[in-house]
Amino acid sequence: ETPMEEEQRTYADTIKNSAEAMLVIINDVLDYSKIEADKLALTPTAFDLRRALEEVMLLLRPAAQDKDVALLLDFDLNVPDQVIGDPGRLRQVLTNLIGNAVKFTPEGHVVVTVACNGAVQDGAQQLFIGVEDTGIGIPADMVDHIFGEFNQVEGERNRQFEGTGLGLAISQRLVKMMGSEIRIRSEEGVGSCFYFDIKLDVPAD
Repeated sequence: ETPMEEEQRTYADTIKNSAEAMLVIINDVLDYSKIEADKLALTPTAFDLRRALEEVMLLLRPAAQDKDVALLLDFDLNVPDQVIGDPGRLRQVLTNLIGNAVKFTPEGHVVVTVACNGAVQDGAQQLFIGVEDTGIGIPADMVDHIFGEFNQVEGERNRQFEGTGLGLAISQRLVKMMGSEIRIRSEEGVGSCFYFDIKLDVPAD
């Protein structure tokens, strides 16, 4: 609550960043434990998908701005105003995918795309959700590896990036619980795109 000298601010920032990093690790381990014990269930409710996505991007925008990376949203205007799903778990997946894209993109942009795959049928909308970046990319022989528990793409070029190696594994499990699967297109040194199709019910008028 008082003005801080530069050294004090450095210590305070270090404590804050360390606490946040530890919280991410704890939450990942707890979520993975729930999934392994088959104790994690989705809670469907009506929500605004665009607003949920904008909230995630608002959270991650400072990290992108720090690196001068453009964080962009391409949202299909035909997506229904309200859809039915688990907004908390979908936000968790999007936070992980977009957060990773920002983390592994030293320059350029990260584009989040949400598009309709056809019209509403039988009260449900099929959607495409993709996160594309101009980051470091993933070697072809490591693409399947990154979805494994505690796995990360090791190498001198990305050893600077920290993480538990659980985020993508948890996200893949969550998306599978939603009836889909995360897929990847990636070229080393060019960028990556993580994407999935998801069917969400649309509330009756």
